[in-house]
Amino acid sequence: MLKSKVSRLAGVGVAAALGVLPLAAPAVAAEPANSRGSAVSVAEDAARINHSDTAAAEELPPNVTMEVLKELPPAQGPVDVYREGGATDAASARAAAAAASSLPFDFKLDDVSYGIPSRLFKADGTRVCMDIKIKTVLNPGAAQNSFGVTLHRDVSGPNDPSLGRVAVPRDNEARSYCWSGTARGTTYYFFFGFGSGGGSSGVYEYVDGNGRVRNP
Repeated sequence: MLKSKVSRLAGVGVAAALGVLPLAAPAVAAEPANSRGSAVSVAEDAARINHSDTAAAEELPPNVTMEVLKELPPAQGPVDVYREGGATDAASARAAAAAASSLPFDFKLDDVSYGIPSRLFKADGTRVCMDIKIKTVLNPGAAQNSFGVTLHRDVSGPNDPSLGRVAVPRDNEARSYCWSGTARGTTYYFFFGFGSGGGSSGVYEYVDGNGRVRNP
């Protein structure tokens, strides 16, 4: 998993009329260019993100339900930190959970763009839930698609079966998602990230967040 993180124009107009002294119009500063090199305001970025997230969130997989929460429940015990490209990237996260853990467990997303998996865990029944909230912390609007959370069944292969991907809005609001179709005692994990559409022109959007994986 690779990632890479990646001035002011002023114009003065002069109005003049015959027989009247020239009057200089006030200088108007152009909007500062953002990290993508275009003068797009933060408000426009936020509007684009919200529009994209709203459209994607309306297309939940048939086996997934969503509920808006007032706030996340407080963390209980140790918190997994999933930092893309850091000490808890994909390989380390799996190595730290050689024996799949039980539910619940809490997690924190730190600077995630392309994507990173969670620890392995065993389902206790036919449904698994996640409470989560996220926000963009770098290059808002650079992502070409939504930030997704996908539940996978672990079969130790290159293409672990998916039980559905949900698009999580980057508005720092808490939500709860529940996937049905899990099997008791079977090992699963979540994958967080934008995937291949994380950015364009070498500029990637990064997300922080936190949450909990639990039984219904």
